[in-house]
Amino acid sequence: MITALIAEDELLVRIGISSCVSWAEMDIHLIGETGNGLEAWKLYQEYKPDIVITDIRMPGLSGVELIKKIRAVNQDCALIIVTNVDDDETLKEIQQYGVSSILLKAEMNKSDISAALQKACERLRETDNPFTHNTRTDDKWHGILFENSGAMLPFSVKGMIGLRVFPEEKLSHQMQQSLSNLVLSRINGREAYDVVSKGS
Repeated sequence: MITALIAEDELLVRIGISSCVSWAEMDIHLIGETGNGLEAWKLYQEYKPDIVITDIRMPGLSGVELIKKIRAVNQDCALIIVTNVDDDETLKEIQQYGVSSILLKAEMNKSDISAALQKACERLRETDNPFTHNTRTDDKWHGILFENSGAMLPFSVKGMIGLRVFPEEKLSHQMQQSLSNLVLSRINGREAYDVVSKGS
């Protein structure tokens, strides 16, 4: 399931966004809401959401600073801007970070928010992003894991199935969790508790 975070300091706007969207119908899990940019960054680091809906002007950390921090660690996260800012220079600056949609608070409605989320979901599913578990990526990892590539070797100890990974580069905790989830989804009746990264 795709995950989302809302960072918006105006309470009514934040409530409006969270309540007007049929999250379950869109197959999106809203993992958190906050009105503070620093708190949004902490939530991002903890949950690694696929979509971040953020204002530009917030206490603690501005939306622009939040976007920069996210992009420094993740190029695939879908970013939706909800703002009152109509300054062309500011909007031009944020667009260089691959923003999915920009919505003006004074003009946006329920349909606009849903359309922006749909666009973000489509963008995520089109990319080879293992954290969204799309079909193309799932097939890609399935080939690596289960077609005896030699790079990743399943093993069994005391009724548990694990996975030894021999990567060319260090695997992040995010990637390890993604691989573990894939193994869980593919092996019926067994549990894969961890991905052990060798040489990381």
